[in-house]
Amino acid sequence: MEHQRKDLGICATHTSDEVVFRISRQHAMPILSILLHSKFSDGPRMEFLTTPYVNALIEALLEPAGLTPENLVMDRLALEAPLRLIEEWAAFEGLEPDQIELLLRDATYPYTVK
Repeated sequence: MEHQRKDLGICATHTSDEVVFRISRQHAMPILSILLHSKFSDGPRMEFLTTPYVNALIEALLEPAGLTPENLVMDRLALEAPLRLIEEWAAFEGLEPDQIELLLRDATYPYTVK
């Protein structure tokens, strides 16, 4: 089945196995913005911060949006809510420092935290 919104530059097709979106390049930044605002909200959720699928979608939209992870540097205070959630969860789970570092890197992707 195909669903198309030509006025919005979005086309989605789906079968029983997959959903495929075609998005015009000019719409990459708004969709990327939605993902980033969802990931780094004031009430972040672990499954959204740490799932590799969210990061894969973000990564796929960076270049068409004219961005690279090197362009995206964020002050630690701006990411306070998601960082605190990860640190508290990691402490509760008893994770080792190297595991926490990897988790924090995934949770803050695509930003470099300063």
